[in-house]
Amino acid sequence: MCRSCSSSSNCLQCTPPYYLNGSTCDLCPTGCSNCTNSISCKTCTLGYYLATTACTPCPLVCSACLSNTNCTKCTNGFYLSSGSCLPCSNISVGCNFCNATACLSCSYVEGYFLNSTTCGSCNVAIPNCEVCTANNVCVQCEISYALSNSDSACAKCFILIPYCQLCSNNSMCSQCLAGYYFNGTVCSACSRGCS
Repeated sequence: MCRSCSSSSNCLQCTPPYYLNGSTCDLCPTGCSNCTNSISCKTCTLGYYLATTACTPCPLVCSACLSNTNCTKCTNGFYLSSGSCLPCSNISVGCNFCNATACLSCSYVEGYFLNSTTCGSCNVAIPNCEVCTANNVCVQCEISYALSNSDSACAKCFILIPYCQLCSNNSMCSQCLAGYYFNGTVCSACSRGCS
């Protein structure tokens, strides 16, 4: 991109991340936000650091860095500690966003919930719970279980719906036990000799 020119085909000055190459503007190398030519960078874009005259990518867990060993900002799931990005799982198992002293968000889809500054396991807090939002609020149970009517506890499908093996909730059976079929509302016994 030409910033100033003397004619339509003669550029005098380019807008970064372009550099003047004769009378045209060429794009700086990848990661370079300002350069003097195709091999000499002055400044780098976020996620890169200047190594002599080239922009080098930061380590994968760094979203910004000063060198390969000095991070200034970490990607999600990591926290900054003395220039290094350490995993949030060091703070608490199941933690996916944190600072150096506390977990700020847990992986709900992996079965964890935020319990003050650490992550609690849904399955430990509520037996047979797969996804929960707190230590007493289950939103999805493990297979063959469903939320009971009275609370956020998980109960076996055959307890909630007699003769039911798999259920999507406490009133809808998706598969009955062997020897039974779903008649639209409940699991009924098959005729004698039929399975």
